[in-house]
Amino acid sequence: MTLLVIGLAISPAVPEADAARVIPRVIAAMWPEFINFLTAFFILGAFWVHHHRQFHQLHSVDMRIVRLTFLILVSVVLVPFTTNVSGDYSGVQSAVALFHLNLFVIAMLFFAQWQYIIGSGHLTTGPVKRSEANQLGIRFLAIAAIALLGIAISFSDPGLSLAVYLLLLPLSFMGHWLFSRR
Repeated sequence: MTLLVIGLAISPAVPEADAARVIPRVIAAMWPEFINFLTAFFILGAFWVHHHRQFHQLHSVDMRIVRLTFLILVSVVLVPFTTNVSGDYSGVQSAVALFHLNLFVIAMLFFAQWQYIIGSGHLTTGPVKRSEANQLGIRFLAIAAIALLGIAISFSDPGLSLAVYLLLLPLSFMGHWLFSRR
C-alpha cells in the first residue's frame, strides 16, 4: 500500500526560484491522482482486513490456498501501476478501465479463495458461521460489482467512473447493519 504514494510526484521538477508560486497550482491540479491514491489505499486496506478475517479461520493451508494467495498478490502488486495510470489519464477510458479491471480481479480472487476456505472444513479451525461466510462473500462481490459498474460508466465518463467506489461506504454500513440484525 505504501508504494501507491510513489505515483504522487511533481513532474517535471519545478525550479526552486518558482516553487513558492508554482507548487500550489501543480499540487491542486493533481487532484485526480490524490483521489485515485486514496481510493486504492482504502480499498486495499479493506482487502487486507478481509484477508485477515479469512486466514483467521484457517489452522493450515494447502497448495490451492497458496496459489490463490499468489494470484491475489500478483494482482495487488499491479495496483500502484493501475492507480498511477488512471490518475494521470483520468479522462482516458482504457486507463481508467484498467484500474477498475485490476480491482475486479482482486475482488474475484478473494471471493474464490473465501469460497474455497468455507468449503474446506479440513483447513478451518471449525465451522464458519453462515452469517460470516455470507457477509464476507457479499463484500467481495460488492467490490467486484462496483468495479464492473465503473468499467461501464468509463465508456461515457472515465473520470466520473472513479467515483463509483464511494458507493462502498454506504454499502458497507448497510451490510453491517443488515448482518448485525440477524
